[in-house]
Amino acid sequence: EICACLVGSEMCIRDRFVVYLFGTFSSTYMGRLSDQHGNGRVLILGLLIMLTGGLLTLLQPLVFKFIGLAIFTFGMLGSHSVACGWVGKLNHGDKAQSSSMYMFFYYAGASSLGTLGGVFLESYGWSGVIGMVAAAVIICLLVVVRLELAVSQHLLWHH
Repeated sequence: EICACLVGSEMCIRDRFVVYLFGTFSSTYMGRLSDQHGNGRVLILGLLIMLTGGLLTLLQPLVFKFIGLAIFTFGMLGSHSVACGWVGKLNHGDKAQSSSMYMFFYYAGASSLGTLGGVFLESYGWSGVIGMVAAAVIICLLVVVRLELAVSQHLLWHH
C-alpha cells in the first residue's frame, strides 16, 4: 500500500515533498536545542524521534505511514544537523578534516543502507526495512550514549 502510493498519484508525490519541510524546520530547531542542552542529549532525542517515526509507518491506515514518515524525517534531519555540528565542537585541531570524514561516512552509510534496504524490502517487505532501520538507529544510540559519557567525563576534548 505504501509503495503503490509512493510511486502513484500527484497527491502522494506532493505529500512526500511536504514531509521534507519537517526536516528543514528540525535542523534549525534541534540545533538550537543542542546549544541549550548539549549535542549528545539532543542527538539521542533525535534518534528516538527517528525510531518512533519509523515504527509508526508499520501501522494502518495509510495516514499513519505519512505521519510516521514526517516524524522520521524530522528526527533524521535534525539528528544529522546536530551530529555534524558536534563533530566540529569535539575536534580541537583539524575541523575540516573531521567534518569531511563525518560527511564521507554519512553518505557511505546512507548509500549502503539504502541499497541494503532494497534487499530487505524485497525479502521481508516494509516491516523488514523498518527492522533494518531500527537496528541501525539502535546501534547509533549506543554509540552516541558512549560518546556522551566520554565527553561528560572529559575523556575527549570538549569546548
